[in-house]
Amino acid sequence: MESMEDGELSWIVVCTLWDSHVANLEEIEIQLFDRTWEEGIVRVMQATLARLVFHHRAELESRASLDSNRMENEVLKSELEGVKEELKLAKFEGCQQRRLKLRVREANYMLKVKVMHLKTSLRETEDKIETLQDEGEDLRKENAALLSDDNFMEDEGYNWYRQDKDENEEDLAFINAELEDPEPLHSEEIVADDEEDPEEPPFKDDTIALDDD
Repeated sequence: MESMEDGELSWIVVCTLWDSHVANLEEIEIQLFDRTWEEGIVRVMQATLARLVFHHRAELESRASLDSNRMENEVLKSELEGVKEELKLAKFEGCQQRRLKLRVREANYMLKVKVMHLKTSLRETEDKIETLQDEGEDLRKENAALLSDDNFMEDEGYNWYRQDKDENEEDLAFINAELEDPEPLHSEEIVADDEEDPEEPPFKDDTIALDDD
C-alpha cells in the first residue's frame, strides 16, 4: 500500500504474464494503483484481458498476413516454375530450329554443288554433241561427194562390178602363173650358157711381179 496525494492509502496491484503462460507472448507486467484491493484486481484483470485480446488479434492478423504471404509466395513459385518450363521449352525449340537451319544449309550447299556438276557435265555433253554434229556434217559432205562421183562414173558408163571382176581374174592368173613349175633347160642350152661370150674380152692378169732383191 502507498499513500496517495490526498492522504488516503492506495493499493498497488501488479499482474505479470510470462511466455510460458501464453504462446508467442513476451513477459508483461501490469501495475495499477487503486483505492481498494477489489477495484485494483478488477482493473488489472481488464487491462490484462485487453492486452491478451490485442495480442491474440495481432497474432491472428500476423498469421493471416503470413498465410497470405505464403500463398502469394506459392503462387509466385508456381508462376516462376511455369516460366522456367517455358524457357526450357523455348531453348529446346531454339536448338531444334538451329539444327534444322544447319541441315537446310547443308542440303542447299549439296544441291548447289550438284547443280554445278550437272552444269559442267551439260557443257561437256553440248561440246561433244557439237563435235559429233561437225563430224557428221563432214561425213555427210564426204558421202555426198562419193555419191556424186559414183553417179558421174555411172553416167559415163563405167561398170564398177565388171572392173572389179576383171581385176580379180587378172590377179588370179598372175598368181597361178607364178605357182607353175618352170620348164627344165636342155643340155645344149646349159653348154651354151657356160661358154664364154665372144664379145667379152679375154681375162688379163695385171699382177706386178716383185723381185726378191
